Amino acid sequence: MDLIKELETCFNTELVYLQVGLDRETDPIKRNDMAWYCVQRLLGATQFANQLGADYGTVEAMFEGYKEKIYKMEKGA
Repeated sequence: MDLIKELETCFNTELVYLQVGLDRETDPIKRNDMAWYCVQRLLGATQFANQLGADYGTVEAMFEGYKEKIYKMEKGA
């Protein structure tokens, strides 16, 4: 099993569900909450992957990239 591929699948699934939620929400505070909780779930998955032996640098870079995508999605960009 390739941890990085599995983590990427997890991250992409989170983005899909976040987009569904954001498409239905107009309140900026709730949109921010949705994005923040999504980031927290990704952070947990990142920490878990690190504990299972995934390369820290690779996983950290993935997390930071997805975090940027999440906050762009929140803003509607």
